[in-house]
Amino acid sequence: MILNIILLMMIVQLTTAMPYISKQVTHKNLNETVLKMFLPAIKYTNSNELTNSYCIVLNTTFNDKNEDLVLTFNVQDRKQEDYDYARFGESSEIRGKQIVDFSVSGIISNDLYRSRKGLPNGETNIVISPNHEKLFKLCFHNFVFDGSWNSIDIDKYVTIDVCKLEQREREIAGYIYSAFQPETRNKLTNTIIELEEITGNQGNNQMLQIEEFIRDKNENTFDKLLYAMVIYTFVVIISGIVQIWFIKKMVFG
Repeated sequence: MILNIILLMMIVQLTTAMPYISKQVTHKNLNETVLKMFLPAIKYTNSNELTNSYCIVLNTTFNDKNEDLVLTFNVQDRKQEDYDYARFGESSEIRGKQIVDFSVSGIISNDLYRSRKGLPNGETNIVISPNHEKLFKLCFHNFVFDGSWNSIDIDKYVTIDVCKLEQREREIAGYIYSAFQPETRNKLTNTIIELEEITGNQGNNQMLQIEEFIRDKNENTFDKLLYAMVIYTFVVIISGIVQIWFIKKMVFG
């Protein structure tokens, strides 16, 4: 009886902690905020005390066919408006002493699906294979490795979006198809034709210049070789005459 009550309490806690709601999104809303987390800068020396402080439970019950999932993270700085960063020097992140880490693990299996150190600012897409799991533990940490009191540490915001890989591919393909209307395709085609004409003419000119250079080089080489052969022949004949004259002089006095 006590065990059943404990299990019921755990299920209720997990249910209240699930921030993700299954929904359909279009490509224009691919970056719509499903969840936004605030990640304060944490000194790495204090990281053991905050191991699970910035973790959430991700519910993917919409993935009933166990398809691959795409997790889209968008990391942005949270800078203080009244702080003069230019005056007080570079931040810990610029000096390579601050990084954002994340990990994705299964709630039931406790298997680590993906992890990464040094999540950059901007959008990052991560693909995971659920292995028939629906609940995932998603953890982020904004670590600072500079222990000095005057280090400039930047807090972060991270937004998380999740959808099926096949759905994301369809959305992107649909966006590309809708973006490239006939007018756009015609403009691109005309631009490609113009570029081919320009590069083609340049290529022909370059080929002609190379051909002319090689022809001149061959002609100059032939002339130099001909002159060298004439001089060599003349030297051989003169040296033979000199040798005959010298021998006659030595023998016949």
